[in-house]
Amino acid sequence: MKKLIAIIGLVLVATGAGATVNFQKVYDMEGSASSIITNFSKAVLIDKNLQGDSLTGKAVVRCLVSEEKLGGLLPAVYSKYRGDLLIEAKDGRYRVTFSNMLYESELDGTRFMHGMSMNEKLAQDCVADFEKFLLSLQNRAKSFDNKW
Repeated sequence: MKKLIAIIGLVLVATGAGATVNFQKVYDMEGSASSIITNFSKAVLIDKNLQGDSLTGKAVVRCLVSEEKLGGLLPAVYSKYRGDLLIEAKDGRYRVTFSNMLYESELDGTRFMHGMSMNEKLAQDCVADFEKFLLSLQNRAKSFDNKW
């Protein structure tokens, strides 16, 4: 029985490793792990799943893609990506991971790109936008404290 559980665990770990991580960073934030996650869960309104000291959900990030990444033929353009957000907390810190970010078309002219993966070069362009999104999320989470 123990061998069966170990094999199932290895299969689950192996299949979970297929996620494409587009951005990951550790931040400092006052409070215990449970209070950090609770505050973030209040700040994130849609598609959230709270499990212990981690929070998963969906994120939509608008990102300015440079003209170099577009082959120099088009001007820089804002693109919208939707994917998975994972926030894991330890006392005084939390780690944020964006993964499986896919292009979400807003205009009819870009429908052919709908669902395309964000590649590594685009993710590098989007770092500032990921951080801007996280700063606004962190500010909302900090507003849900007990000091009122």
